[in-house]
Amino acid sequence: MTETMLSHTLEVCLWLLVAFLLGLLLGYILWFKYRRLHGELQREHERLSSQHRELETEHSSLKYKYEELEKDFNKRRTRVSALEGDVTVLTNKLKACEESKSEDSGESSGRGVAMGAAAVAASAATSEKDDLKKIEGIGPKIEELCNSIGIHTWQKLSETSVETLQKMLDDAGPRYRISNPSTWPKQAEMAANGEWDKLKEYQDFLDGGIEPG
Repeated sequence: MTETMLSHTLEVCLWLLVAFLLGLLLGYILWFKYRRLHGELQREHERLSSQHRELETEHSSLKYKYEELEKDFNKRRTRVSALEGDVTVLTNKLKACEESKSEDSGESSGRGVAMGAAAVAASAATSEKDDLKKIEGIGPKIEELCNSIGIHTWQKLSETSVETLQKMLDDAGPRYRISNPSTWPKQAEMAANGEWDKLKEYQDFLDGGIEPG
């Protein structure tokens, strides 16, 4: 009887060992399967992350190009409007000159044409002037200084270096030397582009026409 019990005990232990080994084998198979699946998912995640970064870079580049094209478009539109006004003025003046020429003759006619041409030039110069006082830091006197060195428009002011503006102020004397023109070209560029909301926001940020800090 003792041998029978021992035999049954060994048989049970053997079955338990077999079950344990089968459990280990199944666990290893499942672990290996899910480990491989995890690796594949991780590689796919890295690929998608890389693609996402590339798309973000491309989006930033396209956004920058769009903003530059929009700025260029606004500049050209402003310039076209100014040129259309010039064409109208010059057409009227030319018509007046032709009428004056048909009425007069000889020397008097020549003087009339010369005076008409001078009026055309003066009118054209006036029509291209912008109100530089819209730039924070520029008053009537400094506007006259700018005009004296050929700066009549926001576009021209935006293209003028800060060094040139500072020399203009220094040459005008101590009264103007204390002015700081560091933000004038940037403000003028916004005005030339018709970006009035952006200009107002920037001027609200400025302190007397100077960036704080």
